[in-house]
Amino acid sequence: MTRNLYALLVGIDEYVAPVSPLKGCVNDILGIKAYLEKRVANDDYQLHLHTLLNEKATRQSVIDGFRHHLGQAGSEDVALFYFAGHGGQQDSPEAFWVL
Repeated sequence: MTRNLYALLVGIDEYVAPVSPLKGCVNDILGIKAYLEKRVANDDYQLHLHTLLNEKATRQSVIDGFRHHLGQAGSEDVALFYFAGHGGQQDSPEAFWVL
């Protein structure tokens, strides 16, 4: 049986001032993408990648990635979210609460 692996990969090096830019986050995403493409090609998974880098990684595009890309995963599939960038803490929207 072939299962699906849905991966949402987000990497941000470029930030709007006064947030300092980072180096290496986009490279981290490209590295994990290459790893998944190589590794999953040898397993029993169909790989579905969605990658957001720098200015493409807006709040809305990440939310849409969760809803529309990762949301396709069924009970036998794998959903992977991988983020490289500045961290922070904030209460999550109700849509992400585990019930």
